[in-house]
Amino acid sequence: MTTVCATVILLAPKFVPSGYGKSWVYKIAGRLALTYRARNSVPTEELPETLADSHSAEDRVLDAQLVTQAMAKLSEDERQVVSLHAVSGMPLREIAQLLRIPLGTVKWRHAQAIKKLKVMLGGNF
Repeated sequence: MTTVCATVILLAPKFVPSGYGKSWVYKIAGRLALTYRARNSVPTEELPETLADSHSAEDRVLDAQLVTQAMAKLSEDERQVVSLHAVSGMPLREIAQLLRIPLGTVKWRHAQAIKKLKVMLGGNF
């Protein structure tokens, strides 16, 4: 959260108010989350062989496509919460602070989105 805020402050002079400020902040948060995951991911050679080889590359691509399609069917609010929580690992409390909405609302949106994803993905989520 601190990194996102610091980055937003540093990049604020470059912000062009042609769109929504929230989208701009989400884009920064998403990119920082991806960078964090890339730097802190567990190399597959450290995983047990059964876990590393359990899915072929084709299966992983198909799974990713299914999840992407299911995420696209969520409302924008639900998608934001799930993306910030699942992709960036941001706690729900920090998401509530970032979005400036009550924690209960974030928890409800997250729970509703997960229910919908489970239905859309056949319980494999």
